[in-house]
Amino acid sequence: MSYQIDPFASEAGFRFYLEKLKEFGELDYLIKFYLENIENKRIYQRPSKGPYGEKGKDIVTIENEETLDYCSYIIKCGTLQDNLDGEYGIIKQIDDSINIDLEESIYKNRKRTAIVVYNGEEKYRGAINKFEENRVKIQSKLDPRLLLRDIERWDISVLSKKLFSHIRKIREINELQNRMNRLFDSESIVKELREETQKIELGTAPTDKLIDRLINRIKNSESQWGKF
Repeated sequence: MSYQIDPFASEAGFRFYLEKLKEFGELDYLIKFYLENIENKRIYQRPSKGPYGEKGKDIVTIENEETLDYCSYIIKCGTLQDNLDGEYGIIKQIDDSINIDLEESIYKNRKRTAIVVYNGEEKYRGAINKFEENRVKIQSKLDPRLLLRDIERWDISVLSKKLFSHIRKIREINELQNRMNRLFDSESIVKELREETQKIELGTAPTDKLIDRLINRIKNSESQWGKF
């Protein structure tokens, strides 16, 4: 994502940047990078497409390689209030992530916890109360010997503070993403140009609209990922 003002220059700007990220391929990618490269945790399960992660778990990290304790991360875009309920809501995903073991038998009956990450605020104060009530209820259903630590909640304030303290590395991964996206877009534009040029040579396509279309594609790509 490209901005006229550097979103990594201040914590306020970085918070704005985080609020604009989409869930799949942006926010979850950044969280995975943070866990793997900054907290040095082993990623057992990575984000996948679909309404929600496998059995409530968007990302899973192994917290202790000897005891095989693990933590499930539930990642959402928007406010707590807007993501709490429903078949793919936070409450359902917490319940699944805590009460359903990981697939491999070596992780059965291991200690576990969960962290809910979202790039918004609560929206309504009652959302926090509802979250806490359900957190306590879900934890109480689990065998106490299996709870690694209390389920956590990282809202936009917590998230921006955690990540901004490592802003140099975050900037590097953002620049890498932008370069990769520019590369993919430029390759796609070149392929389209080649195909359309062949049509023009065969007299089956007009030339006047081609240039305008390609210019617009380049402008749109540069507005997202920076100058080619």
